[in-house]
Amino acid sequence: MKSLPYRPEVNLQQLHAFDECLRHIPGSWNSIGRSFIHAGAPGVIRLRWQIAGERWCDEPGFLDFLDQRHHRLLLGCFLQEIDDTDPAEDATSNWPRTWQTETLLKQMGPAIKARQLAQALHFLELQEYIVAQNPDEWASGSLLEHIEDLNPTFAWSVQAHLQQSYHALVRRCVSFKEWQTTQLNDLDVLAFTEDGRAIIVECKLGQHVSLPQVVRFVQRAQAFPADIALLLLDTEEEAPVIRLLQQINTILNRDELDLGHKYTHKGSLLYHLTDNFYVANTAGGIASALEAALQFGSNSQQSGKEAPNEKCSSPALAE
Repeated sequence: MKSLPYRPEVNLQQLHAFDECLRHIPGSWNSIGRSFIHAGAPGVIRLRWQIAGERWCDEPGFLDFLDQRHHRLLLGCFLQEIDDTDPAEDATSNWPRTWQTETLLKQMGPAIKARQLAQALHFLELQEYIVAQNPDEWASGSLLEHIEDLNPTFAWSVQAHLQQSYHALVRRCVSFKEWQTTQLNDLDVLAFTEDGRAIIVECKLGQHVSLPQVVRFVQRAQAFPADIALLLLDTEEEAPVIRLLQQINTILNRDELDLGHKYTHKGSLLYHLTDNFYVANTAGGIASALEAALQFGSNSQQSGKEAPNEKCSSPALAE
């Protein structure tokens, strides 16, 4: 079976088209520093090998793998991330991470079968993310040694879904010259869709988002004229989403109990709070949450008679 190394290409046409769209945004917005347009960035877990005939072993397949939360939970087991319950723990004291198959099955949730775990472990082993210690024990591979957590990979998944499914022009880790004197820089994801909408996505793992992080999200959504400002929480639960909505209401001096409009789409929950503020979870997957935001965000604009930002046309959008 032939394996090819995965090497994402830089699309210079897309880079220029993104900058052109940014110039159409009201106000002055000049990007600075190094933003990213593909998986070849620090901290992102990317494909090691493209393998024909093997499940998930191409970029669309890898996106499908990451779209399923139990796979993200499985992959996270093998990373360097420190347990928040023990701040004194040394990040390197328990490396490589080693797990028994039975324990991994529990980590993925009660709905996951042993056969599904075996398929996922086979893929992770093919990609050299993990190494079999014996038939029932697995350890982190060297490729994951310097990956602390899934945050960059989660953000890349959002970016790649917007690029592949909606032909959007997208960058991660975007900073602006105009925000240098603030704490707002480093947008997780900034995208321009074919229909001319500007979207910012704040990507948060787990259920706990600190109040300063919520405040910065609100400030970014107010400062940058995005049509959709989405806070995407990687959880299957609704309660953390409600807490975030209430915090945002407090920051905006709104009624804490006014949660706006609720939508359910393919298992994911999306709330449109007010103006361009949206909060969603990933219960149905990353793709379904983004689809909900784009679909219902468009409906909200039409019902509110809001016009999206001036359309930025480019050949790169059709690629």
